[in-house]
Amino acid sequence: MMSKPKKIELCISCGSPKLKLLEILDVKQLNELYADNFGFHILNEVNGLDKIEYVQCKNCSLNFFDTDSAGSGFFYENLQNHRNSYYKVDRSEFAYAENFIEAQDSVLEIGSGDGAFTSKINCEKYIGLEFNDLA
Repeated sequence: MMSKPKKIELCISCGSPKLKLLEILDVKQLNELYADNFGFHILNEVNGLDKIEYVQCKNCSLNFFDTDSAGSGFFYENLQNHRNSYYKVDRSEFAYAENFIEAQDSVLEIGSGDGAFTSKINCEKYIGLEFNDLA
């Protein structure tokens, strides 16, 4: 049984409660899009949600989805099988994030794929974590 969207209350980056709702995604429609475009269903990937919130933090400007809808290794492996890479080499968030990173900074990237972001930044220390071996 699907449930109502979980209200996102705090920014996952800075912890601020000041969030702006950007969009609410309908899981049934999203499932149909994935089935039509990639040949697999995602209903088991969203922890029973029927809607997924997409919000922006008014404090740090991070845009993010409900973390309960992040997807499993199975999801990303299927996506990888239908695209050359599920991570674009040149993503818009790279250009945005590199403006905040200075040479003396340490960077932890979660969901780093093949590490393409490292070619965009100059920092003292970089750690990239990727949970899908196929990324």
